[in-house]
Amino acid sequence: MQLDYDIIPEVLLWATIFFIILYVLYRRYIYSFIDPLFIFVFTTAFASVLVINVLEDTSAVVSFFVCQLFLFLGFDSVQRFSTLSPASDDSDIKFGSTSTLEMTVYILFFMYVIGNIVLFFTKGFALLSDNPSDSKVADFRGGFGIIRKINWSAGSFVTTGLLYLYLKSKRKKYLFLLLIVIIFTAVEGSKGSLLKVLAAFAFLAYHPIFRGRAEIFILFKRYIPIGTLALITIFSVVLLKENQQTDQAMFALARRFLYSADSILYYYTPVNINYFSRYNFMDYPAYLANPVLGFFRIAPYKEVFGNIMVENALPDFAKADVIVGPNIPFYIEGQIFFGYYGAFIHSFLIGASYSLIRLLFFSLKSGSSFFFIFLCTLSQIAGNIITDTSLFVTMLSDTCVFVLPVYILTNFILHSKVTIKHVSFSRMI
Repeated sequence: MQLDYDIIPEVLLWATIFFIILYVLYRRYIYSFIDPLFIFVFTTAFASVLVINVLEDTSAVVSFFVCQLFLFLGFDSVQRFSTLSPASDDSDIKFGSTSTLEMTVYILFFMYVIGNIVLFFTKGFALLSDNPSDSKVADFRGGFGIIRKINWSAGSFVTTGLLYLYLKSKRKKYLFLLLIVIIFTAVEGSKGSLLKVLAAFAFLAYHPIFRGRAEIFILFKRYIPIGTLALITIFSVVLLKENQQTDQAMFALARRFLYSADSILYYYTPVNINYFSRYNFMDYPAYLANPVLGFFRIAPYKEVFGNIMVENALPDFAKADVIVGPNIPFYIEGQIFFGYYGAFIHSFLIGASYSLIRLLFFSLKSGSSFFFIFLCTLSQIAGNIITDTSLFVTMLSDTCVFVLPVYILTNFILHSKVTIKHVSFSRMI
């Protein structure tokens, strides 16, 4: 699909139509325009335009849209039929003392800052490089992958923890520390890097413990526009660095939205169809477990499917040292491992899994402050179940590996033992 000025109005028209359809389906479950679920709806609208314009195989087009339907059915089924339900007010919502959480956040903050300072003096910051999109991948190679894992795990947990501590106490020291995290996050080189900070704010603000408090929404209205402006600024800096002129940057932005389903461009090539035909449902557990087994050196790391797709599709003369492949979304993953019709069932289960994690967080009404923040962090990264299940497993395992030991250590330092508080969820009467 060749993008030029003449077809942009048509692309926007069709994207708007698809967006309206998807938004009507998901609107009752979307909490804010920075909710990862809203971002999914927005990008899927553009992805749908790409699918109907690029794929010549009608069965492939049908597969994409049926998978989207089954994803929604799975998501909606959990929300409708689960006995879990977000509390209507915060009267019976009680989380434990924040002392253990605070100490855990401080230790992880120290790890996060030290790791990124080492990365800066060794590699520089990706955002400041000539090609941020390549640097955000290349900078973490050669033994620096551990810092990426710290950023994914400790960075996300610290961001959410500092926001929670500030909302609970209004102490500005937490905002100062959060600002440091935001700065490091911004220079990672990812165009959507600040989205996770905004998403953390949205998840906390819309949880029943804060949802009914007017002062929280005053903060929400004050800081969300600032965060959105910062996000747009970073987006613009990356695009302008990678494109020579402003109009080229604008086209790159349009392509970025349109190619949110870029895995389709690679998967439906003969070389990749042939390559991935070797996989079936029996390979799926090993595929999901490889990021965890690879980290502990129990099994060798395997190249991610997105990079393999790009490498297979490139001619020999165009091979590059750094290959940045697309994520493998649920509708491609389902076809690879479960076949044409099995992908529909896979899509349903993916939607249900994502829905359940979100519902667990918003229904949580008692437990430790640490568990509340841990579940909030999990809810934020859970969006990756849809875009790339393997990436979700990686981020989940990283969060457990780096966060839980620090929490256990903190418990021994403060209490000489590990205490586990009773956890309860709000349920429909």
